Order: sequence, then C-alpha cells, then structure tokens
Amino acid sequence: MRSDIFILGKGFIGSRLAEALSIPVLTEKIYSFKDAQELIEKYRPKVLINCIGFTGRNVDECCA
Repeated sequence: MRSDIFILGKGFIGSRLAEALSIPVLTEKIYSFKDAQELIEKYRPKVLINCIGFTGRNVDECCA
C-alpha cells in the first residue's frame, strides 16, 4: 500500500476520514510508539493524521 496520506487509527474517526478521502485503511495493529514509527518509516507518507484513541477512556493517554 502506498499513499501520500496516512491515517493512524481505524476506529470511528479514522475509518470515516479514510472513507471521505477515498484512501485505504491500514489493517496492521499499533500497540506502541515504536510500532507507529516502523509503519511511518515503511510507508513514508507526506501527511500523517493521528486518529488513535481509547474507547471510554481518557484521550490524553494516547500521547503518553
């Protein structure tokens, strides 16, 4: 998969944004910052949109 736009997170917001922009959704799971870094290095997108979040938890924990 190669896209100039890369969306991290395939939840409610990420999947709707991918649909609106007509870009594929990445199916790989991201469990850590290192996982995200590896995917970014692999695909080298021009634009990165972070839609990663926790359901029913404090959204600030995503940045920790």
